[in-house]
Order: sequence, then C-alpha cells, then structure tokens
Amino acid sequence: MSSINDDFYILLNRRLYKIPLDYGNDITFFDIDQNVEFIGLEYCNLTQNIYAACNHDLHCMKLSPDHEIIVLVTTNGTIITLVYTFETISMVDLYEPDFGEKQFVTVGWGKKETQFHGSEGKKAAVVQPMKISQEELNNESYRVTWREDGSLFAVGFLHHENKMRRFKVFNREGVLQYTSELVDGLEESLSWKPSGSLIATTQNLLNKLVVVLFEKNGLKHREFLLPFKPTEFRVKDLFWSPDSEVLTIWCIMQEDSSSLLQLWTENNCHWYLKQTVRFPKDNALLHATWSTVSLSKKLIILTSKELIECDYNWCVNHSRGKSLYDKSVIGVIDGNKLLLTGLRIGIVPPPMAHKTLEMFESINAIVFAPDMEHEHTWIDSNTLFCVSDSNKLMFYKHVPDSLLLAYKHIGSYNLKWNVPTEFENSLYNMHHFLWFDVNKILCSLSTSRHSLLCVLYLNKVDDQTQGEVTVREIYTMGGLIQHIVPSPDSREAYILVENSGIVYTKESTLVPINVKLPDYTYQMEVINTGTKDIVVSLSHRNCFSINGRQTANNVTSFFVHSEFLLLTTLQHTLICVKINDKDFEELIRHDLTIKPWENLNSEKSFTDLNVRRVERGSQLIAAIPRNSKTVLQMPRGNLECVQPRALDLYIIGYYLDNCNYLAAFDVMRRQRINLNLIYDHDPKKFVENAENFVEQVSKPSWLSLLLSELGDEDVTTTIYANYYKKTNQANSGKVTVHKVELVSDLLRRIMESKSTANHLIQPILISLVKGKRKQGLESALIKVKEIKELERSATSTKYITPDEALKYLLYIVDVNVLFDTALGMYDFDLTMFIASKSQKDPKEYIPFLNDMKKLNENYMRYSVDLHLKRYESALEHIAKESNRFNECINLIRNHDLYTKALKLFEKESEQYKKIAKFYGEFLLKKQRYQEAGIMFHRSGDLRKAMNACKLAGSWQDVIILSMQMKLSVTEKHALYKDLANRLKNDKRYEEAADILINYLEDVEEAVIALCSGKQWKDAVRIAHDKESLNLIESRVRSSVYEHADHVMSQIEKNRQDFERHKSRLAIIRVNISESNEIICDNESVYDRGISDIFSDTSSVASSTLSQKSKFSNLSGKSYRSSKNRRKHERKLLSLKEGSAFEDLALIQALYQIVTNTYKERDELHALVQMLLYFADDDYAEKVQNSMEQFLRLIERKKFEIWDKSAPSSLTEMESAELSTDLLGLSASYKIIEPSVTSPPVANSTSWKLNIF
Repeated sequence: MSSINDDFYILLNRRLYKIPLDYGNDITFFDIDQNVEFIGLEYCNLTQNIYAACNHDLHCMKLSPDHEIIVLVTTNGTIITLVYTFETISMVDLYEPDFGEKQFVTVGWGKKETQFHGSEGKKAAVVQPMKISQEELNNESYRVTWREDGSLFAVGFLHHENKMRRFKVFNREGVLQYTSELVDGLEESLSWKPSGSLIATTQNLLNKLVVVLFEKNGLKHREFLLPFKPTEFRVKDLFWSPDSEVLTIWCIMQEDSSSLLQLWTENNCHWYLKQTVRFPKDNALLHATWSTVSLSKKLIILTSKELIECDYNWCVNHSRGKSLYDKSVIGVIDGNKLLLTGLRIGIVPPPMAHKTLEMFESINAIVFAPDMEHEHTWIDSNTLFCVSDSNKLMFYKHVPDSLLLAYKHIGSYNLKWNVPTEFENSLYNMHHFLWFDVNKILCSLSTSRHSLLCVLYLNKVDDQTQGEVTVREIYTMGGLIQHIVPSPDSREAYILVENSGIVYTKESTLVPINVKLPDYTYQMEVINTGTKDIVVSLSHRNCFSINGRQTANNVTSFFVHSEFLLLTTLQHTLICVKINDKDFEELIRHDLTIKPWENLNSEKSFTDLNVRRVERGSQLIAAIPRNSKTVLQMPRGNLECVQPRALDLYIIGYYLDNCNYLAAFDVMRRQRINLNLIYDHDPKKFVENAENFVEQVSKPSWLSLLLSELGDEDVTTTIYANYYKKTNQANSGKVTVHKVELVSDLLRRIMESKSTANHLIQPILISLVKGKRKQGLESALIKVKEIKELERSATSTKYITPDEALKYLLYIVDVNVLFDTALGMYDFDLTMFIASKSQKDPKEYIPFLNDMKKLNENYMRYSVDLHLKRYESALEHIAKESNRFNECINLIRNHDLYTKALKLFEKESEQYKKIAKFYGEFLLKKQRYQEAGIMFHRSGDLRKAMNACKLAGSWQDVIILSMQMKLSVTEKHALYKDLANRLKNDKRYEEAADILINYLEDVEEAVIALCSGKQWKDAVRIAHDKESLNLIESRVRSSVYEHADHVMSQIEKNRQDFERHKSRLAIIRVNISESNEIICDNESVYDRGISDIFSDTSSVASSTLSQKSKFSNLSGKSYRSSKNRRKHERKLLSLKEGSAFEDLALIQALYQIVTNTYKERDELHALVQMLLYFADDDYAEKVQNSMEQFLRLIERKKFEIWDKSAPSSLTEMESAELSTDLLGLSASYKIIEPSVTSPPVANSTSWKLNIF
C-alpha cells in the first residue's frame, strides 16, 4: 500500500493491479512479462517505485518507515541491509550465537539457585530444561518489523539447532543489538509498537493463546490472553495502528478457514477487545492495514470481493437520561463481556465494574434507551441493548428496585428484513445505532458509495417468545452516514451525512438543515438553549465547533450535562458553560487558551466563564444529571471525580427552589460553599419556609454553623456574582439591610418554640450573639442565667445544664469578653459563674467582686464602668453622687466628656458653670475660639469669653460682651481700635470700616480701609455722607489710579508670557513629531534627559517603543508626603529648555495665565466704573480695550494649545496613572492635574461697559 495516498497494489497472475482508494478513479493494471514468483511488494515514497522481492533465495523483504533502508532475509538466514538505491550496507548471519552489542552485564545476583523457593524445596532451585512444543518445529518462516522512527528493526526466526523461535534486534546499519530471551511456543507474527516501547507477538501455550509483549532488549514485559483456544483459531498476523492505541489481530478459524479481525486496546493495565469483524470463507480476508495518511483511525481491509474502509472513533457509551432516576450508567465493551458502572451509585475504576454481563458472542456496540420518564413503559434511560459481531441484538432491562446496578436479560433477536436489499446478510456494515423511541431504532447500513438509513421496529421484545426486530424502512442517503445522535426534542434525531446535517422526525421525514460540520468530526451533540437547537462538535486537532463554526482549537473533550456544557482543554482546564443563548455567546467570544490563575493582569478574563484546573490529559467521561459530580479519566486510565463550583451552585439552587434544605445544606457543607447563599438565593422564600428549614436541618451543630457564618453581605452579588448574573441584573440596586439580625431573630423564635428547644441551646445562644448588634452578648448571658435558674426549680433532668450552655457560648466568644460583659451587667453572681470557668486567679477576682458588692448602687456601677473603660456610662452614674463631684470633674477632664457632662446637669447649676468653664479652657487650647467664647459666656466669665471671641474674629460678639461688661470709654476705644486693626490684617476691610465709622468715628481711616479692599464706591459714599469730600481726591482717586496702572502692567506681562510659552510649545511639538518618525536605538522620547531629574537612588530601565505606549518602565523611590510630592512635581515640570517634560510644564503655565486673566477680568468692571467717575474716559477705554484684546488672543490660541491630536505627551498623560514603576510617584498621582489637560472656561457674566 502506498503511504502517500493509501492506494493498494495487488500482484495476481502476472499482473499488477492498482486499486485507488478514491472511488472516483478507475482500477489500473500492469502486465509482468517474467514468470517469477514474488514474495513481497514495497512502495517507496522517495523514488515512487514498487520494489518486489522474487523467490530466488529470498524469503521476505521490509522497507524502513522513512523508505531509505531495505531489509532482505534469505532462505538460509542471512540478513542483507541495503539503501533504497540497492547499495549494500551489511550482511549478517541470523544464526550466529552472539547476543549483540548491548550484551547484559551481570554479577550473579538474583540467580535461581540463590533464591528462596518456599514449600517447593531445593529442587525448585535447579533450572529445568525448557520443553519445546512440537507444533513449533514446522514453522520456519521469517518476519521483519521496524520501529516507527526507523532506527531499529527486529527479525523473527526459528533456530535450526534448538528449534525455538526467537527474534533479534538490529540497528539501522544492520548491526545486532539484542537477542530475545528463550520463550517456548512463540509464533511467527511479530509487530513493533509505533511508539517504540514494545514488540508484540503471539505464544501458543497449553490450551490457550496469548499475546506476548517484549521490550526492545528482548526481555518479556507482559502478556494477555486471547478469548479462544489454539484448537479453534490460529493467529495469522498482528499489527498496530499508527498511534499505537489499537492492536489488530488477524485470526483464522481452524474449522472452516474463515477469518476474524480483532481490535484490542489497553487502559489501566487491562486489555479490552473492542471490535470483532468476521469474514466468511466465500469472502476471505486477504490483507488488512491501518492508513498512515488519514487523520482518523482508518482501517483498510481487502477481501476476495471488496476493499473496505473503516473509520474508528473513541466514544463513551452512557445512559441518556437527564433526571434523578438515571443512574448515569457507563458501558464498556470487553470482548463478550459488557462492563457496566452506575456513576450515581459509586465510581468504580476500570477494569472493575458494578455489573458484568457475559454473552455468547463478542460485542461491537452498546445502545442505551431514550429517557421515557413521563411514559408508562418497560424501558427507562438505564435500559440497553448490545449488538454482537453477527448483528444480533441482545436486550437487557434495568431493574429499578435494586440498590445497586441490576439487569435482566429479556431476549436476543436476529434482524428480520421486510424490505428488499442486497445487504441483508452483511455482518459488519451496520453501525451508528440510536434507540429513537420505545419501538424504533435507527442505524446506518454502509455500501460502496453511500449509506442507507435503516429503521428497525421493535415488537414485544420484552417477551422472548413473541418478540422480533424488523427492518421496515430504508432511506438512501447522499453519502456516508457519520453520526446519528438524539435531539433534545424526543420526536427528532440528527444525522450527519458527509458533514451535512439532516433531521429525522417521528413522522419518518428527513429535513436537511443548514449546518456544515468540519471534516473528521468524531463527536457530535445537539443542545437546546431555550430558543433554538445548537449542534456542538469536536473534530480533528481538538477543533470545537458550534453549528459548524469553529470557536476553539484546544478542546480535548466535552460533555452535555442536564444544565451545562462541560469542556476540557489542552491547558488542563475544565470549563462550565450554562446552556443558554447568552452564555454560549460568551463562549464564542472568549479565548479558551488563557489560564486565569496565570494571567491576573491580562486584558482577557474569564469573568463570564467558570474555569477550574484539572490534571494534565484529563478526558470527560460523564457528568451525573441533576448532580454536580463530574467524572474524568486520566491518561493512565483511572477515574477521578470533581465537583465544579458552577454545577454545585446549580444543584444547590435547584434544592433551594424546591425547599430541599437538608440536601442543599449537605452539599454546601461538603463543598465549602458560603452558607449565606441559603438566604441570599431567595430571601422571600427562605423567610416563608424558615420553619421547614429548621425541621430539616435539625442538627444543632449545623444550625450553629449557619448562624456563625451569617453576614450582611449578599453573596449573590459578590462571591458568586458570576453564577447569578441574571438575578443581579434583575435586582440591581437591592441592598441587604440587617440580614444577620433578621435571620437570627427569625430562627431563634422558631427554635425556642420547638419542643426540642432544650437541645438547640447552642444555635439559640449564637443567634442571640449574632442577632443583637449591641446587646447580643448580654442577651446570651441572660439566657444562660435563665437556664441556671430553671435548673434550680426543675424537678427533672431533661434540661440542659448551665455549664453546657456556657460551654457552647465559649466556642464563639472569648471567656474574658464574657467576664467583662457579665460584669458590665452588674450581675456579680453571673460574673462569678463565668470566672469559675476561666483561667482567672480566684485570689484576684473574688476580692474584687466582694469589694464591688460593698459599694452603694451608683458608685458601684461607676466603679465597674471605670474598670471596663466605659467612661460615658461611668459619668452617668457618678453624676448622681453630688458628694463626689470632684471625681466627676476629674473623669470629665481626663476623658474629654464635656459634651456628655453638660447634658447631665441643669444649666443654672454651679456644676454646669464649672464644667462649662473647664470646657472653654479645653476648647481654647484646641484653638476653637468661637466655641470657647460660648462656653466662657455660659460659665459667667465674660472677660475670657470676650478674649476668645476676639481671637475668633467675631467682632460683633466682642462689642456685645463689652457692653455687658460696662467698660469705660477709654477701654472701649482701645478695644475697638484693636478690633479694626485685626480685621484689616485679615483683609476684612468692609467690617473694619464699619467699626471705624460707627464706633471710632474715624472717617479717613474708614475710607483708607475701603480703598485697600477696592471698595471705592463705598469709600465715595462715606465721604459724601460724612461731608469729607477732600478724601475723594486725596485717598480714593490715588488708590484707583494706582490699581489701574498695576492692572495695565499685569495684562502686558501676562500677554508676553502667554505668547512666549505658546511659541515654545509649538517648537517642542514639532520636535516630538520629528523624533517619533525616526526612532533610533529603541529609545523613548521620555528617556532623553530623564536621568537629570532623578535622585541617585532612582533607576531608569529603558524599554522598546511600542505602538501601545511610549512610556519607559521607570522605577524610583516613592514620595509619600505631600511636601516631597510637590517638590518632585516642580522638579519634573520644569520650564527649563530641554527638560524631559517641558511641554507639560508649558501647558500648566499657560493654564495658570489664562485662569488668572479670567479672574482679573471680573474685577476690571469696578475699576473701569471708577475711572469713568473721575471722568477719565480715555484711560478707562484703554484699560478695557487692553483686557479685551488679550482675551481675544487667548480664545484664538486656546484650542491650539489644548489640541488633543497634537504630538505631545498630553494624550498619554490624560489616561495613564503613574504608579511607583513610573517616575517614582504614588499610584494615585498624576504629573499634572486632570483639570489642566482641558482649556479653562470663563463664566458668562457681563464685564464690559458698552459706552466707548
């Protein structure tokens, strides 16, 4: 066979036939003139020629896998190694006694003579001569097999002298490496596993045939038994599939010379017979081989009548039910045995199983019944039938009442054909069985160019005497059927024909659908997302497709759970996708190659998908319906069960919706799910069924666990937000208020009303602690006290003891906290009881408590509160003791309890005034002068009150207090003058002028104060009012013109700075634009000069300029204080030419100029009015025009300065928050304030006078 295109070459009657694998090409032949006998044909890819070995002293020929070396074996046992151009490399005598170059080295350890043989005695230490079977003597053929990499080959032969079959291993140059150990009964078949690990052959033992596996060094590795005796069959050949997964054994029946092909696979150290193909004598098997070209497992079979291609895929045979009654049964074929495991019952590692069904024929297929939960019938989803190698259907009924897995055989049936077809007697052409409904089975019948869809009808198959299976309908397909799978709708089934989808309906109609799946699709399922059916498939190279559209190329397996689609990936992850339209859209958008735990900072995330790690190479076997258990098979074959969080939460939600709180709590406890979910899942339902919850979850420890874990956080919006996306969207804005208090009080009331409340003391106490935020511990201790009193009065012993109740409380609260709480309740008996359960020294707490008992009520409580540092409560009690006011004052002053103390005394009392005085002194030290003045006033100390108000700047209060103090005229004048000076220093010129006019009657000083505050109109008003017109010329006019000159000079200075900074900014932007076009040495523009502005401890790491950002990765020290940060900012934003961030510094300077100009513009209105008052229209117009021209310049250039598209660092700096990795700044700090990145906006107030 050609390893290029799988074309077959057959030599028959001096004619060489070429049979193309493509049906579209015709068979060609070539005549051979010479009348010679050929013993072997090989196709060479290098020369594209056929090499034929003639029967002239040659026995066999084998070409290496790389087609470069030819191995010939002569009839006298000489091995000739040639290159494909017929140049001899070596010639070796096969019968030489040498072991080979890799001869074992031994020092005698482990000899049979030195080993202990137990009851067998010393005779067993003598090596017995090996008995040689007589049947082996007649077999003198040679066999050559190559390792897949072409570095070694093995030659099997029968030794002439000892008459035992062995094999020798040679390297590529024909040099002997190893010789196999002596094993009696070896047969001529020999095949090297492509993976290179083992060499397979068969061994004929007494009454049994075994397949023996040797290592390359010739030592026997292991063996497995074939399911027949040597008298029944003989093995003609065996060979491996290219991927080393399947061992194919060709057997000949001794009785009628019919052929048999068996396909064996190994898993978990056990060999399984998976498929058996029978060939009758009239259609004898001539040759079989595996394709090395096909991407699938393709077995090519040549018989005397036909050339057959068989494509094989791995599949998991499992029950199809989605309800709780489905036991998630997995069926495994092992020859004539069916191994059944119910994963819902328990997980049994293969090759063990819950139930083994043994039959009389080999099994080729397992088919489970559909889910008939809502129909009254004898089948359920666990019922099954098997298809034997003779196309016999064997039905097994599930026994539902059994605790374990039990089945009953109800009948075996041959097919009856009610439709004429030439394939009625075909044995291996029927595949893809699907139990469609109760009485109908679909399957495919393959022909040469297309498939037939056969519909099998079941008639009373549960009764062996009357039952029959009949083929009544046949539909011709347009190609070969690849898959027949069930639909979520029980009235439909999906058929894949040449990668195109067809729907078969219950009315026996075929409807094509617009779905085209990829080539080599080996798994296909149909899912209903609520609105439509979706075809999901897995094809060659791990390509996962949805409706034929590839969405991922790293999916190794998938399984459809009752509510989820589960996927495993090459990144060793398990992905759970809820079966709905939204989640499937998320699945299509996400990159499934990302590992969230390794890409925490990645832009791509799995926030909408549920991902967890699994062991390398894990494959999905099944996910139990209505359960979270998911079973995976490891590469070595063992099973592992995981419970993905998404499935756990779905199952918990299912239980909670059905008020099955016990099952939900058990799952949450086992899987460590936050117990707040019991309430947060559906608060209203939980409140309505809280009594039912307590009835089901009746264990005190479980109730205590729930109460201990309660928190006000809504876990459906935090921890499990991804699993409650729809609920969160519907309830957005919902806040859980006092959930802990609500649930604790609710459960406590229910528990206390129960007859078993005495046994629920622990959760009741916890609910008291959790439920009442402030008095929780006190309420719990009161409960303990009630139990203690109840114990004294009770006659029976059915009540829980106070010691046990206190022990429960000590589990959640520290004993010292309980002691302090009981002491704070002023209950010394309870305090003594708690102290006795602690590690406290009785010599300390007993005298302390006795001393407290001797005190009067108020002073005792004061002392206790003072001991517990509850100072406000202590103040309330000591305030009631009038003879202990000094202690009260000391408590107030030591702990700043002035506000509380003022509320405890009458305002007219001496105690109140004394406290107010101390409070005023306290406030004075804190520089809270206004409040201090009020307190001094209440204490009656008016002078201190006046001084405090003077410091506070409250001149009105100072004047009022001076009136109340009845000061002399001289004292008042000095006081008023001091007030005026203070106000002028604080730039409160109008208020200072008010005092100067009304109380000091100093008009000139008042006018001067108003002119200083630019209140010229008020100054003119007062001058006219007091008839001091000379002050207008001498004071007001000079002030106006002095300020006008300052404004003109400031406008000119700002204009010059504005134009200079604007021009410099334009030059810098041109330079940045040019440098971006020519990037040299991978240096960012920010690397230039950066080192000049950093300290010695800073370090700069340059980075390659990318399209995403121009920033270099810089690191330096952090500037935690605001002073250092501002200093560092000034260093960075320097206007010095050539500095790294000069463009940003210029923008900040321009921003400041524009902002100041807008403020001066608003003040200009009053100045222009005063110039007009003095009839200086020219100067007024000049000032106004200067400001107006400058403002027009700003508005004209403003958008050029703050141009977002300009080649400046401004664009990046607006969006990039510089962390400690950049410029040594804190994470929340930016080089320039966000407001500076946009142009200032002027308010819309009118400032111009339109009279010029």
